Amino acid sequence: MPAQSPLTPISFALATAAMMSACLAWPAAGSERDQPAAAPRIEERAAQDAAAEAPALTESKTVEEADAPDLAAAKAAEEADIFEEAERQHELLFKETRYPSAATCGTCHPKHYEEWSVSQHSYAQLSPVYMAINNFLNFSTSSSMGDFCLRCHNQVGANLGESPFISNLERHPTSREGITCV
Repeated sequence: MPAQSPLTPISFALATAAMMSACLAWPAAGSERDQPAAAPRIEERAAQDAAAEAPALTESKTVEEADAPDLAAAKAAEEADIFEEAERQHELLFKETRYPSAATCGTCHPKHYEEWSVSQHSYAQLSPVYMAINNFLNFSTSSSMGDFCLRCHNQVGANLGESPFISNLERHPTSREGITCV
């Protein structure tokens, strides 16, 4: 096996330039590509589903078939109640803290939390490679890059106005979670 050549400043600069151009090509938050298509509210969807499932009643239908629209309406009402309770719980949570931990979200959303917790998103701020490249780039450019990388790798920290130069130990706990729920 041939010996690997050490990373030279030129090869590092080329790799960094490629990575930065990929970051710059990513759609900015709030851009048109970043916005999902408007989804109907749960109540509207439930009402649409109920209407689609409720054919016009005719004399040839049985009592069970005649009750089908009532069951669909009850299901729609139940889904609307669940949605309202979820909205209420989220409002209470955000009154308690502006930036709740992903673990807090995981109590109601365990599947999403499990997927996130083993993803690169959860490691975005803590990654030693990210930290080294960010520090190197800021050092190489006399800090002119500022919080360019931090804005994506640590949105909570950027929102809180944390400096890109502080230790992770000094950051807000949710800020250390990288790309997180909030």
